[in-house]
Amino acid sequence: MSEKILVTGGAGFIGSHLVEDLLEKDNEIVVLDNLNTGCLDNLSTNLKKIEYVKGDIRDKEIVYKALDNVTKVYHLAAEVGVDRTIKLPAAVTIDINLNGTKNVLETCIDSDVNTLLFASSSEVYGHIPKDKLPIAEDDNFKPDTVYGESKLRAERLCKQFSDEFGLNTISVRYFNIYGPRQSLNGYAVPHFISKALKKENIKIHGNGKQIRDFTFVEDAVDATIRACNKKYNKEVFNIGSGIPVVIEDLAKKIIELCDADSRIEYISPRRPTDTYDKYADVTKIKTLTDWNPKVGLEEGLKRTIEYYRNKLV
Repeated sequence: MSEKILVTGGAGFIGSHLVEDLLEKDNEIVVLDNLNTGCLDNLSTNLKKIEYVKGDIRDKEIVYKALDNVTKVYHLAAEVGVDRTIKLPAAVTIDINLNGTKNVLETCIDSDVNTLLFASSSEVYGHIPKDKLPIAEDDNFKPDTVYGESKLRAERLCKQFSDEFGLNTISVRYFNIYGPRQSLNGYAVPHFISKALKKENIKIHGNGKQIRDFTFVEDAVDATIRACNKKYNKEVFNIGSGIPVVIEDLAKKIIELCDADSRIEYISPRRPTDTYDKYADVTKIKTLTDWNPKVGLEEGLKRTIEYYRNKLV
């Protein structure tokens, strides 16, 4: 059944792919984005099919405008990425990711929205010992970045609004989503691809043996839509492939697929999280929503490489 849906951060990487999928399902879509990290080019093929509202999630009047007759919200707007947030005062990240989320929740209550999905991050987990991997949603954890802390506190705020006001809320924790339209802002896949396509050497922070979990954006969007169901009220889901990938192996595969002669250079970590091992236990979302990722790593990388190759041309 079609709905009128608001996607905050809908001009961003994951948000723009989410908008495409929701439009294909015949929904009426509103996008709220201030374009600080998003880009209208990401919505170029669908801009005439949506209602676009430019503004900040901390501006209550703008959020009310975007929520007119909306019944469901996908809340992806945020100050995103550890690399970006460590360059900002902590108060800015907290203000956008926590207070901005509180503002969206409050306006949802006033606007008769019935369901909100909050886009969280695997950064909430902080450092998990290797013998505790893969990471399940109920594992004991403590974020060790301002970004991770802001996301965890926003998750708790969503649950509080469910308890106090009856708003259905769901949180999803993304693990290294990649694909077309992702920025180079500290993200491994587009950074490695960009270097390989330019025949430049790829720099890896640390020894390259750290483990990550990579999920193609179309699979992540599918999981997100499946999770955004009021029967999962107050649930938290990991969204990842569940498959551990060694960063060094990822770089070698990208060099091979790009037919490049790039070499790998190992440099000092920028931050402790560069050396962490992290991949998701996705049992919960697979079991409850019947989701399964369809795009394997090599196929996803090929499609992403083709996108960036065309961008360079």
